[in-house]
Amino acid sequence: MTAPREVAIAQLEKANEVRSRRGRLKLLIAEGRIPVSEVLVREKQFLRNMKVHDLLLATPGLGKVKVDRAFRSLRIPHNTTLAGLSVERKEQLLDWLKEHHGVKI
Repeated sequence: MTAPREVAIAQLEKANEVRSRRGRLKLLIAEGRIPVSEVLVREKQFLRNMKVHDLLLATPGLGKVKVDRAFRSLRIPHNTTLAGLSVERKEQLLDWLKEHHGVKI
């Protein structure tokens, strides 16, 4: 049987790895090396609980005001995760960003 302390340490290590991977991904988006559309359609486990709002804020040309405007227009709650967006909602969000703000898709 694994000790509770060992389980907690393993969970913390896993959480740290997920945060690191997300951070690297946001950096690649900010540098323009990966388009946000690619991330929105990925089905990677470490992305499932990532907040869509945080992801979009990493996108060049988007700031809090534009992201908030998109969420308000599309009626997407700010705490929505990538796993919480249907394929249709992802397409609507990408279309809105492309149409209103010229975001590279």
